[in-house]
Amino acid sequence: MEFEVSEKLKKICFVTVLILLYTGLFLPYLISIPYSLPASDDFSMAAGIETSIRLLSSVRFANYAYTELGGGIWIAKVFECLLNPIAGRSVDTAATGITLFLYFLIFVLSLQFFFRSLFRYEWKMKTTLLREILLFIATAIPLSGAVYNEVFYWFSGATYGIFMSLFFLYGGFLFCYYGTREKKYLCLFVIIGTLCCMNLPYSLPVIMLYLTVILKYSKDRKEFFRKLILLVLFICGASVYLLSPGVKRRSELVGSADLSLKNLLIACRNDVTVLLMRAFEIFTRYPIQIYMLLLVFLIGTMGRSKGSASEEKAAGIKKSIRQFVLYLIFGGVAVFGAVYPVVLGYASSSLPNRICFLADTYLMIYLIGVMYLLGCLLKRTLHIKWTRPGYVAAAFLFVVELYTGTVVNERFLLSAPIRIAADLSEIKAEHDAWTGILLEAERSGERDVLIRHSRINDTGVLKSPDLWEDETWWVNRAVGRYMGKDSVKITWSE
Repeated sequence: MEFEVSEKLKKICFVTVLILLYTGLFLPYLISIPYSLPASDDFSMAAGIETSIRLLSSVRFANYAYTELGGGIWIAKVFECLLNPIAGRSVDTAATGITLFLYFLIFVLSLQFFFRSLFRYEWKMKTTLLREILLFIATAIPLSGAVYNEVFYWFSGATYGIFMSLFFLYGGFLFCYYGTREKKYLCLFVIIGTLCCMNLPYSLPVIMLYLTVILKYSKDRKEFFRKLILLVLFICGASVYLLSPGVKRRSELVGSADLSLKNLLIACRNDVTVLLMRAFEIFTRYPIQIYMLLLVFLIGTMGRSKGSASEEKAAGIKKSIRQFVLYLIFGGVAVFGAVYPVVLGYASSSLPNRICFLADTYLMIYLIGVMYLLGCLLKRTLHIKWTRPGYVAAAFLFVVELYTGTVVNERFLLSAPIRIAADLSEIKAEHDAWTGILLEAERSGERDVLIRHSRINDTGVLKSPDLWEDETWWVNRAVGRYMGKDSVKITWSE
């Protein structure tokens, strides 16, 4: 009886700790995201939508985006217009924050679904305790580094988060299908994967993940080539974007170069530069992510698969090495391929915050897989067996290193959840100040609006509306059209 009570108490303590950890990770986001502001493209889109015929206006704007701005999925543009939180509303509406709040929840839930499916069906993690710990770490790693204000705090930029969510759903259903062979998962991963491929930065990761999985589950070459048929759908999805009439126009807007061999090679160099810069920033500014990756590696050396001992022995080290090398190469190609079309389009290695989100997220998912599979490989080759003293020693050394690497040098303060939590009062003040400016312009009886205001402290968390002192700036003109003004200008007082 005492043993049963002890086990129950352990479970209660474990669940309580997990709840506290998830609360600490998510709560700063969930509190701050409702303070999000409408910005730049939000006004431009809302100005072109007639609320009385919103659906038709959304279709017209989607046609314009598809033909002039290189929008990948036409139907996605229609929904983006339909869901625009300020179209037909005042700028002080809470709809922007509520919409982005829901988008963030979708992102988190899809991220967790991806990893749960991966751990259960691909990595076949048997120990519930290790699986749940690893799930939290894998969820926390992408959200514990930089603040992605152009994705989580900006409606127009949230598209990147939504497509990343679709990629997570695709991967989750792919793992579910090959783990259960249920046809519903086949249909879901094919449909969602094709939609993902219509946005080019997500197409190669979709394809490489599919190739990685079918190589593992194909019994012979004939079966492998038969499964390659589905790649036709994914390639067709990518072609929808590549052949859209707005791609060339979009390239001209962002200043990309022509597709000569020289520029393609320059884009390769820029791609590598971007990934190295992002990795360097993670190592230097956000060491908490590195320590969590180290935990993933350690868990890899602790876990056990669901196979029997004889099956483990039969699988052998060669199979582990093959799986690791396969993931190392295919995953690396996927990360490189995700960033490549973006750096090619921008013709630069200096990219906006939303593209950093794209690169960082793929890079972190890739490294999570590398570290775990490397841990599993070393466990099998070196016959690592953990004992209670080993757990205690490893935990002690890890805590000491974590303290010296993040607390002593105060690098932990740069982690997104901690930074957001520390700046909540300033985030609210920034939101209120910008909302006051936009309301003053909206309610002004003048056709040419001039707003005088003291400079606003930019927390770097919220995406500012991007109004300039130049009334000819495109955002100022978009705000003017949205508010029915001839011009909107802001003058900052020191």
